[in-house]
This record gives sequence, C-alpha cells and structure tokens, in this order.
Amino acid sequence: MCWHIYDPPSTHSFKANITQYAPSVNQDPTPSILGAPSTIEDSLWYPDSGATHHVTNDSNIFTNKKMHHGSETLKLVNDQGMEILHIGYAHYIVPHTNIIFVLRNLLRALNITKNLISVAKFARDNHVYFEFFANACYVKHHDTYQILLQGTVKDGLYVFSPSNDSNVYTVNHVAYKPKLPMLQL
Repeated sequence: MCWHIYDPPSTHSFKANITQYAPSVNQDPTPSILGAPSTIEDSLWYPDSGATHHVTNDSNIFTNKKMHHGSETLKLVNDQGMEILHIGYAHYIVPHTNIIFVLRNLLRALNITKNLISVAKFARDNHVYFEFFANACYVKHHDTYQILLQGTVKDGLYVFSPSNDSNVYTVNHVAYKPKLPMLQL
C-alpha cells in the first residue's frame, strides 16, 4: 500500500521526472512525455532516477490493481498534474529468463507515454543496484553482483525490453497469468 495515499490531498503529488531533452538553437524543447504518436504505444521500460513511483498507461500490465480514489495527481517536472487511475503491482519478467522483479505501487496514468521504472524504488524492492554506462545500463544483484537485467540506450534514454509476456494467455478475452515463482534475492 502506498503511504502517500493517506497524505492530505493538498500536500503531496507523485513525481515523474520526464523532461529529458537536449535543447538546441533550432530544436523545440518539448518534454518527451508529450511525445509523438509513435511513442504512445511504447512497451519499453525506462529507468528514471528522478521518479518516485513506477508509472504506466497500460492496465494489462498489472498483476493486481485497484482504482485510485484519492485526489493526488502524478506531478510532472513541468508542474503538469496527471490523474492517477489505478495503483497496484506488476511483475517484470526478464525476457528469455526466469528472473522476475516486482514493481510495487505501480501507478496507472492514462496520458503517460512511457513506462517508467523508479530506480530507487526498484532497487530497494528487488535488492538490486543499477550501473549506468555510455551505451548500456545493468541491474545487478546486491549481494552476488550478478547481472540480472541489461538495458540499452534508445534516443538518448536508457531502456529495458518489454517484460516477457509468454506466460500470459487469454480465455474468452480474459487474460490469465499463472503464479510464477519469485526470484529469491
């Protein structure tokens, strides 16, 4: 349960650090959150060291969710507020492996165009740490230093591939996800 939900409505908003751009003389410095139509269906996950929560616009990602009835909003760097529709958790299954990470207190905001992973929250909840390099980033086990997840750079941002959805199947248009063993870290 997210402790922020119980704060008085006027004192808190969730934060997404989404103005990542390098303006030049001839370039419009519009935040990437607003994106072009090609970015709206983006299934990649973007680690964000400035975000306080994980954020998505895809309701199908959730393992468990509930409607958010609070008045809190998702606060963007440009001070724009975005309505939070759901709060819950999801599992990020590393493609081609059995490694499963948990995304606790995942927020769903309809107009967000990128799936964001809060670096601090992800590291704390999964007992891992991040290493960032010029062309890649790594998520490593806190005790064994084993690389558990590797990201790349796309359009100047670090990204992780979409979660492995091969364990999800549909019956009569209802998605089911079998219980998967959690990685014991």
